[in-house]
Amino acid sequence: MVNIIEEFRKNKNLENAEKQAAYLRHQFEFIGLKTPERRLLGKEFIKEKKPQNASAI
Repeated sequence: MVNIIEEFRKNKNLENAEKQAAYLRHQFEFIGLKTPERRLLGKEFIKEKKPQNASAI
Protein backbone atom coordinates (compact mmCIF):
# COMPACT_ATOMS: atom_id res chain seq x y z
CA MET A 1 0.00 0.00 0.00
CA VAL A 2 1.40 3.36 -1.06
CA ASN A 3 1.21 6.27 1.35
CA ILE A 4 0.29 9.62 -0.23
CA ILE A 5 2.87 11.45 1.90
CA GLU A 6 5.60 9.12 0.62
CA GLU A 7 4.54 9.91 -2.96
CA PHE A 8 4.71 13.63 -2.22
CA ARG A 9 8.19 13.23 -0.71
CA LYS A 10 9.42 11.26 -3.74
CA ASN A 11 8.41 14.22 -5.90
CA LYS A 12 9.71 16.97 -3.63
CA ASN A 13 11.25 20.14 -5.02
CA LEU A 14 13.80 21.63 -2.63
CA GLU A 15 13.95 24.97 -4.45
CA ASN A 16 10.19 25.46 -4.14
CA ALA A 17 10.24 24.17 -0.56
CA GLU A 18 12.70 26.87 0.46
CA LYS A 19 10.58 29.59 -1.15
CA GLN A 20 7.42 28.27 0.50
CA ALA A 21 9.11 28.13 3.90
CA ALA A 22 10.44 31.67 3.51
CA TYR A 23 6.95 32.92 2.63
CA LEU A 24 5.70 31.70 6.02
CA ARG A 25 8.84 32.84 7.86
CA HIS A 26 10.24 29.30 8.23
CA GLN A 27 7.51 28.31 10.70
CA PHE A 28 6.68 25.10 8.82
CA GLU A 29 8.39 22.37 6.81
CA PHE A 30 7.45 22.12 3.12
CA ILE A 31 7.88 19.45 0.45
CA GLY A 32 7.88 22.01 -2.35
CA LEU A 33 5.00 20.67 -4.43
CA LYS A 34 2.92 23.25 -6.20
CA THR A 35 -0.84 22.78 -6.51
CA PRO A 36 -0.99 21.28 -10.04
CA GLU A 37 1.65 18.66 -9.17
CA ARG A 38 0.00 17.86 -5.83
CA ARG A 39 -3.43 17.49 -7.44
CA LEU A 40 -2.08 15.14 -10.12
CA LEU A 41 -0.43 12.92 -7.50
CA GLY A 42 -3.59 13.00 -5.41
CA LYS A 43 -5.77 11.96 -8.35
CA GLU A 44 -3.48 9.03 -9.11
CA PHE A 45 -3.59 7.97 -5.47
CA ILE A 46 -7.40 8.17 -5.32
CA LYS A 47 -7.76 6.16 -8.55
CA GLU A 48 -5.54 3.48 -7.05
CA LYS A 49 -7.59 3.33 -3.83
CA LYS A 50 -11.05 3.53 -5.43
CA PRO A 51 -13.15 0.32 -5.25
CA GLN A 52 -13.44 -1.47 -8.60
CA ASN A 53 -17.22 -1.90 -8.41
CA ALA A 54 -20.22 -0.98 -6.29
CA SER A 55 -20.37 -4.40 -4.61
CA ALA A 56 -16.96 -3.70 -3.03
CA ILE A 57 -18.51 -0.93 -0.93
